[in-house]
Amino acid sequence: MALLSRSKAVLFKMVDDIKKVLFFVNVFVPIIFFGNYGYSIYKNVHHLAFLIIYSLLFVLSVIAYVHYLATHKKSSKNSKGVKRVIKSFKYLLNAAMIGVKVFEMVKYGLGDFDKILLMISAISLAVQVLIMLVSIYIDNYVKLFSASLEMDLAFFTKLSKLGGVKGAMYELVDAPLEAIANKIENKQPEYTETELYLNELAQKYEAEEAKRKKQKIEEKKKLGEERAENKKQEIVEHLKTIKEKVFHKNAK
Repeated sequence: MALLSRSKAVLFKMVDDIKKVLFFVNVFVPIIFFGNYGYSIYKNVHHLAFLIIYSLLFVLSVIAYVHYLATHKKSSKNSKGVKRVIKSFKYLLNAAMIGVKVFEMVKYGLGDFDKILLMISAISLAVQVLIMLVSIYIDNYVKLFSASLEMDLAFFTKLSKLGGVKGAMYELVDAPLEAIANKIENKQPEYTETELYLNELAQKYEAEEAKRKKQKIEEKKKLGEERAENKKQEIVEHLKTIKEKVFHKNAK
């Protein structure tokens, strides 16, 4: 079994579970909007402008919804780009629907049922966008963390792949020699964009950690000096007390 495979499995399981929740939300929320569209179209049969706007938004939303259901399992580079555009367009349509509904409410007023539908739609859209952002955020950081583990444990991973004690011993001997040879030849390792970013983060972390350690050492040194000074004062006070109580008494 590969190094830290269980830890990585747990991280990616978390991402998969969040994506499942997001899929459920992406399926359920449009149904709420479809109900709102249907009611708005029915209510505005005699208002041509709103009828056309709601009908157009409804048709486009249905197309985006069907496309999402048909392509959500595809993972090619081209399909990911198209899916991202369609998803953004879908959110924009729902936001436009809420905007039109708010305009209708301000201009002509809405009944209680319309207001309830508007509130439910707005909350549903907000929850949908929030879960999507959380999913993207966690997914990106899980991938970064997984890549950082692979970089930090690359040497041990290489040892485990050699097979046998003999190969591992040769690798232990060769590792510093390889580093020296690369330095002499001025040979720089090739890094991906992610690896360069992780190296940059590591350098910043090490600089901050060194700064914190230095500050901690200085604080500890200062505290030690203060304690020594306090102890010195205590010694002076104690000697003074002994001098006053003992020597003055004997003098009498």
